[in-house]
Amino acid sequence: MIRCSATKPSTVANKLAPGVFEATGKLVVVIDDEPAVLGGLELLLQSLGCETVTTTFQSDPASEIMNLAEACPRRPDLVMVDYGLPFGYTGIDVVGDLRAVFGEDLPAVVLIDEISSEPLAIANESGLPTLRKPLNAEDLLAAIQELIDPSEMPPA
Repeated sequence: MIRCSATKPSTVANKLAPGVFEATGKLVVVIDDEPAVLGGLELLLQSLGCETVTTTFQSDPASEIMNLAEACPRRPDLVMVDYGLPFGYTGIDVVGDLRAVFGEDLPAVVLIDEISSEPLAIANESGLPTLRKPLNAEDLLAAIQELIDPSEMPPA
């Protein structure tokens, strides 16, 4: 199931990290097969003022990518995707598919919770930035700020 939402920034992010940036109006796509992780990321992003499109990636990859691309009202400013997804698909595969639709310069980060070092090595080989689960709010906010070009952010 794909969900789209928009919200105004709240004080939640400032409570997590005082002085944190706002990303009002930025569109972030979040893909994770764990509903709890997906929901937590969605809440954090919305607290920054982001619009979100989220999915748990529960149907065949071709359909998911097509539906996800159609659900985006415009080109995403950032994609956050879990490495390990159903159907033998990886977050790296998803980023490649979405870049084919939205452009090769689409910013993305891969979320890795695998115990094995192989997924991390594969992600590093792809050149995509990674974050390890469980996610640390400070590291997550820093990565979001780095990947969503602050110079392109609307004034707060």
